[in-house]
Amino acid sequence: ESRGGMIVFQALRDGFAARAAATFGAFTDLAELTSSGPGATMAKTIWKDFEERRNEIISRRSAIQWPERLVLPLLLMHGSEDRDVPPSQTLLLAAQLSKTKRDFSVVVFAGGNHTLQQHQVERDRQVVEFFRRYMVK
Repeated sequence: ESRGGMIVFQALRDGFAARAAATFGAFTDLAELTSSGPGATMAKTIWKDFEERRNEIISRRSAIQWPERLVLPLLLMHGSEDRDVPPSQTLLLAAQLSKTKRDFSVVVFAGGNHTLQQHQVERDRQVVEFFRRYMVK
């Protein structure tokens, strides 16, 4: 979830050996997330030199900037009421992925929060089902 989702995207971009990946509540556009409010404050806390290295940090961590490098099947999940990472982050990446003709699915859980805790059983069921499609038989 969240930053972990971003790490998944980076690993896939860099050639991590996997058959498929799933994320929920992942951010895909660090520029948008850090443009103001809590995200801007958070960035300066995590990266002391954020202002000096802003473009480098954002480019490296924003899957929206390199969707063509996400070549494995993806399951992207998000809660419609996520207050930490807007669901638009997942939807914008999905729009970019649709241009690449890659295999991906998007699930937005109505009323779901950042961790989808009130949809945990359904979230996990969908992940398991998704991964089973790509298992070696």
